[in-house]
Amino acid sequence: MKWWIIAGILCLFGISKEFRPMEPYLYNYQHENLNISDSDLNGQIYPIWTYSYLIALIPSLLLTDVFLYKPVLIFESICYISVWITLIFYKSIFSQQLGQFFFGFATATEVAYFAYIYVKVDRKKFSKVTAWTRAALLAGKCSSYFISEFFVLFHWGNLQTLNYISISSLFIALILSIFLPNVSWKSIVNRSVEYQTSTLSTPTPPEIIPHNYISFAINHVKNFKQQVCKIYADWKVLKWSFWWAMATCGELQIGNYTQTLWGQLQDSSGKDTLNGFIEAACPFKNTKR
Repeated sequence: MKWWIIAGILCLFGISKEFRPMEPYLYNYQHENLNISDSDLNGQIYPIWTYSYLIALIPSLLLTDVFLYKPVLIFESICYISVWITLIFYKSIFSQQLGQFFFGFATATEVAYFAYIYVKVDRKKFSKVTAWTRAALLAGKCSSYFISEFFVLFHWGNLQTLNYISISSLFIALILSIFLPNVSWKSIVNRSVEYQTSTLSTPTPPEIIPHNYISFAINHVKNFKQQVCKIYADWKVLKWSFWWAMATCGELQIGNYTQTLWGQLQDSSGKDTLNGFIEAACPFKNTKR
């Protein structure tokens, strides 16, 4: 399959999985429609997303290569769908905690979305496809948040309508992820050998190169600790990685708390909410990363 077709499918997948117009009004829905109190949302439900994300980062980094990327993208879509199933069909605190748990895993497995292109696209196209995929994520978020605001301001539907739109888009993302080309373990090995040869100027011994998928997976798991120790021996890389993980967790936690605060102020004022417009502006902060 041509590289631009792969990139196109991946961009459509990125737009679909980020097209979740319910997100700016998640607190409003859980508080008003599911009758869950502020204290339960802030103390028992929303922190689950942050903690599960932090925990899921470890298996995501370890298993993305082992599972050859595409299954991880499918798993990400299934996790997002599971979140919206709990929102639409269940009302208990436990069900919403479970939904936040799935949310954490879906967020953590996003690493496979960006890593996928580096084994399916020629090295010369890396910068171009990286820009496309990041733009696709921003487009999905911004467009869905703007649409959610119009739905609320002009009363085109209720919050449940936004739920149905969100889960429909996620099902489209699941279908697109299934149609993505499979990644061969041999291509991962070849890229690794090429990288080592170009950086170390020494060929990889033939006895180290795996001859089947099982040996590839076993070698990858065995060498994971060695690779991590080698990478994080660089103090700058260690500090950057720790900062990134903690900053993302803080962003998730503060974002949820902010929604609760907005909801309380809106309840007291009775004015029309502008959550969608505000959330639509937030993704633009990522354009300079």
